[in-house]
Amino acid sequence: GATVDMATETRVTLCRCGASDQKPFCNNAHLQMRFVAEDVAPKAVKEAATGGKLTITATPNGPLELVGHVEIVNADGETVFAGGKTYLCRCGASSSKPFCDGTHAKVGFEAE
Repeated sequence: GATVDMATETRVTLCRCGASDQKPFCNNAHLQMRFVAEDVAPKAVKEAATGGKLTITATPNGPLELVGHVEIVNADGETVFAGGKTYLCRCGASSSKPFCDGTHAKVGFEAE
């Protein structure tokens, strides 16, 4: 898959509706398709964000794999994940967005 190296302390907006033509990055396509994001409740964070430089890999026809120092916050600024590795939905069909639950395989998601 494609890998994107991000600079230290970079914040990005990643696509989670599945419609961006600039995946893994958001291009505001969600506005035209009227995508409604679910609220992401804060979790009990089990570990601190760990690892070094963040690497984002777009897996073939699957999720975004984040490896490195990862901390994900919701719209209220509450931490919903902290750790060294996670997978984020990019097909828009996961029932546990922003996290991947494997639904991309069931819906036949194909990445560009």
